[in-house]
Amino acid sequence: EDHTKVIQCNIRDITEHKKVKQSLLESETKYKTLFEMAHDAIFLMDGNIFVDCNQKTLDMIQCTREQIICQPPYKFSPANQPDGRASDEKAKELINAAYAGVPQFFEWTHIHLDGSTFDAEVSLNSVKLKEKDYLLAIVRYITERKMAEDRIRDSEERLKALFHASIDGIGVERNGKFEYVNPSFAGMYGYPTPEELYGVSVERLVAPEDRERLAEYSKKRLEGTHAPNMYQYRALRKDGSAFDAEISISEYMLNHELFIVGFVKDVTEQKRRQEDIVKRQILEAQFKLKSVLTDIVPVMLNSMGKDGR
Repeated sequence: EDHTKVIQCNIRDITEHKKVKQSLLESETKYKTLFEMAHDAIFLMDGNIFVDCNQKTLDMIQCTREQIICQPPYKFSPANQPDGRASDEKAKELINAAYAGVPQFFEWTHIHLDGSTFDAEVSLNSVKLKEKDYLLAIVRYITERKMAEDRIRDSEERLKALFHASIDGIGVERNGKFEYVNPSFAGMYGYPTPEELYGVSVERLVAPEDRERLAEYSKKRLEGTHAPNMYQYRALRKDGSAFDAEISISEYMLNHELFIVGFVKDVTEQKRRQEDIVKRQILEAQFKLKSVLTDIVPVMLNSMGKDGR
């Protein structure tokens, strides 16, 4: 009986397998690094429960990983959103829509662990990992941006109020046509509402004798050469009657287009008073001259008589 031991060795080339494994490991490390180093908070949700998050999430909510994992998103939301809807009801609706394959992008009010609120911009997308559906949420902190937007909105509302309440007429033109005018401007030119002047040619409100001069000013502004910033001209009302106007011009560029803002005053009465003053001064000068001549002429005649001339 042969008691020879036989050892069988199976050798397999696993070089490619090791390369794939190494590639997967490197890819996992890369994405894990991106996940942790992202400037936005990133959540992974199973159903409506947080199952993973990055460090930015913990910084944003101001909590530990243990305090957020296995919790629903509406636990870190006030009872109601700014639109009045209950946070839990609205969150479930958005989550269900995202799981149904409709990506969601919206603004949301969250709360820190201490209960203070902050504004966020949220995107929700369904992802499949190991044959299972999850929800990926990316949350961006926008409180400071919202505050800046509120300040801009307040500033715009104040400027709009000043624009509409101004006693002076204010008109904004682009390419020789009115974009906006305030009620005072419309009333000055005899138009019941500002909207009637939108799109109307600026030339229509200028008397014929001044159109060429004002057209030259506009041409110079478009060319970037000097044009007067304040001048007077004869203006035309809707009914064709004329009045004396004084305009102060400002320019600004928006989206590479030149806009002209004109602040207009009706100076008809002012010019009439000035003309009355000039007339009075002329009359006073004539009266003084007449008085002087009345005194001088007899003396001259008397002097001429004595000389026999």
